[in-house]
Amino acid sequence: MRWTGWLIAIAIAAVAFAGTASAQEPRFDGVTLRVATFGGGWDRAVHELIGQEIEKRGGKVQYVLGSPRDNLAKLIASRGNPPFDVIEMDDKTYLDGMTGNLLERIRLDRIPNRRELDADAVGDYKMGAWVVQEGILYLPGKFKEAGVPTPTRYSDLANPKLAGKVSFADLAAPGTIHILVSMAVDKGGDEANMQAAYDEVKRINPARFWKLAADAQAQLANGDVWVSTMHQGHAAQALEKGVPVAFVHPRSGDKVGVLRPGWLGIVKGTKVQDAAEFFVNAYIETKAQEGMAMRRGVVPVNAKAREAIKNGSATMKDLAILKPEDVKGMLKVNMEKLDPNYADQVNRAVVK
Repeated sequence: MRWTGWLIAIAIAAVAFAGTASAQEPRFDGVTLRVATFGGGWDRAVHELIGQEIEKRGGKVQYVLGSPRDNLAKLIASRGNPPFDVIEMDDKTYLDGMTGNLLERIRLDRIPNRRELDADAVGDYKMGAWVVQEGILYLPGKFKEAGVPTPTRYSDLANPKLAGKVSFADLAAPGTIHILVSMAVDKGGDEANMQAAYDEVKRINPARFWKLAADAQAQLANGDVWVSTMHQGHAAQALEKGVPVAFVHPRSGDKVGVLRPGWLGIVKGTKVQDAAEFFVNAYIETKAQEGMAMRRGVVPVNAKAREAIKNGSATMKDLAILKPEDVKGMLKVNMEKLDPNYADQVNRAVVK
């Protein structure tokens, strides 16, 4: 009888525990989460690695595609009726979002995976999503044929033998600020003194300004251009497509390489904050971060995922700077120092 009583008690406890565990498992039945993110296949990777976790729990995910700058403009135009709940941002978009009071405070206790991120990737209004490393993607065969040395800094793209063969990121693209700051620093300037960078772009006189990475990769594949400003993730994608490219981490003064972080933010006024925070937490989970690294060539912000891809991906190991001591020597742009009239300056100084 004593054993029977114990067995009954254990069974009751097990049922109670199962009920508690089930209650703790989040459900999003009837919830639609809207995520502002990049197109060109990035959205598909995000959905398959992260968005489907919402769907498994009864919800739906819709994607609003565009650059961070374009999506920020949509948000500003919405006048308090946000067209999405989560936004992928670059540094400048984050600062503009904070200035406009457009971002919601993230409840960090709902983001347990934040513990796998470096401290500087976690904030009250932003969460690190990925890192890319801006640089120079070029065709070594074409350079060799034309007698052009391997580039080591952006200013090398002004070589007269490259006239008509240089593609440059669109001046409104997320990474262009980082490229221009690198050029300025290399000439003795900084974020607050960018004229040297604008002068360099004029000297380079790019034949193309690309808006979509796929277009720039196609230009390289066709030989229409021989070199382009792109990040190491684009290099991984191009190599996967069989384009015979090489990648250079440019010098900026005594710095080697240019870091560009990507962020996730939750939009002020969202009616589905629980789902938004679940999405953010799922995005920085180890396996999701590994998947984004393998599929899109980005460097994970999750330390475990970063270690996994460092040990498991030859392409990533060849293209990305991953050793902590080397990362410390990369250029990190201070957006708060950037002249508030930066966009106007670029338009006046560079645009034809």
